[in-house]
Amino acid sequence: MRDKYPDFVERLEKEGMVSRRVMGEEDDPSSAIGRGWKSMFSTDDKLVAEQRFVFSLLSLHRFPFTFSRIDMDYKQNLEHLQWFWFLIATSRAAELGVKLEWIGDGSMRRVIGPNQPIKHDKSRDRKIWFNGMVTSYTAFGDEVTFGSGDALPDDAVYHCLHIMEEESVAIPWQKGDVLFIDNLAVLHGRKHFTPPRRVLAALCK
Repeated sequence: MRDKYPDFVERLEKEGMVSRRVMGEEDDPSSAIGRGWKSMFSTDDKLVAEQRFVFSLLSLHRFPFTFSRIDMDYKQNLEHLQWFWFLIATSRAAELGVKLEWIGDGSMRRVIGPNQPIKHDKSRDRKIWFNGMVTSYTAFGDEVTFGSGDALPDDAVYHCLHIMEEESVAIPWQKGDVLFIDNLAVLHGRKHFTPPRRVLAALCK
């Protein structure tokens, strides 16, 4: 990408990237990502949905402590502990530049960024393409922009898609397979498939 679109890459590094996604109230079975926010967060209460969304960010948090460093009496007070985690989750949301907006028709808009789509992999001492720009821009209908709010150049995004397709490797899944992926080394995704199919996924560090 830097070879063909140096100005584009430089601007991404300078400004970062913002992505927006709208979830309706109800599920849309015609879309691969058509879950509504009521189904996503198992509630029809907007406040509860906001809280559950914020809590979902905890899986991405790097905690500077272990439970053993929290006072035992405090751990036993569930109400206080839930509030404690909510404060951490809120802090994480601010760190990621994540916020929710409610639209007049009852839909929820999730805004993330600006964040850095190009990161530095310390273990390999190199810059890496660490973002879902192409997927959001070409398939999911997200509004993806530069950090300034300016639109991304269509040709640059589709050139990136071309590179990804050329470099992609299809894994011939078999029942019982386990696949470990280092997302600092490679991106991951899936092609269209014919049901039934069940793949379990988890994150680890």
